[in-house]
Amino acid sequence: MKKRLLIILIFFLFLFGIFFLLLNLNKKKTQLSLGTSSNSLSEQGKFRTLSIFDLPVEERPYIALWPSSDGHWITLNVDNIKNSEKIEYEIVYEMTVESEEGNKRIEQGITSEVSVKGNSYNSGKRLFGSESAGKYKYDKDVEGKRLLIRLRNPSEVIKYETEWVIKNGGKELVSPDSKFSLKGNLPKDFFVILMTGGIPAPVEGEIIGGPYGVFSSGQMKLSEAAIITFSIGSVPEKVRVLVWDSKTISWEELNNDLRIENGEVSVKTNKLGTFVVVRP
Repeated sequence: MKKRLLIILIFFLFLFGIFFLLLNLNKKKTQLSLGTSSNSLSEQGKFRTLSIFDLPVEERPYIALWPSSDGHWITLNVDNIKNSEKIEYEIVYEMTVESEEGNKRIEQGITSEVSVKGNSYNSGKRLFGSESAGKYKYDKDVEGKRLLIRLRNPSEVIKYETEWVIKNGGKELVSPDSKFSLKGNLPKDFFVILMTGGIPAPVEGEIIGGPYGVFSSGQMKLSEAAIITFSIGSVPEKVRVLVWDSKTISWEELNNDLRIENGEVSVKTNKLGTFVVVRP
């Protein structure tokens, strides 16, 4: 009897030892999460982790989010990628869900980790919702929250985090940091506004406002001129406001009713795209 009890005790001690070993190993695993600010790769001493803002603006990745005409899909474009082999991203948004206690708002995320070939990346259309057997369930009342991106190669990680807004028509678009706005009679298209990190091409002079991107599910040209306003603070006497024209692939200067007052720069535009304020 005592021998049998001893064998059972040894058996359970053996199982406990295996469980403890596995638990300890799991704790040692290094997790890389897009939603955290800790640089776990850097902590291992294998990578150099950089913020996109550690780079000159001309060398930063240029980022755009394009909404679909029905607002159920989003496409991520990243250009000016240099020496990166993989991209990780998370498009975080808020939606409404129904419950017994009533409607409530929760956050969701569209995530991916893929290899990068060349200097640009296009995610293709990504769904705000879910798909099963060819049937789609669309999330309700989608509002933009955060965009998180990491570009990786064997020795370096470049990370970028910004907020973004999606809106259907209306009279005004305002950037998440409230330092950029576009006012006018907007068509009933979907619009996304965000800071693009980098710029699509170099500019002459120093960028002191932006870059802010306004991306439409419809035309990138407005039938009626709208007013864009940058809140900059201390504004030099001479500035230029530029918009990137994706059709002509060039910067275009905006000078229709250019005004500088109370730390703000405003001008009229009938084009959408990426906007900057430049000190010559």
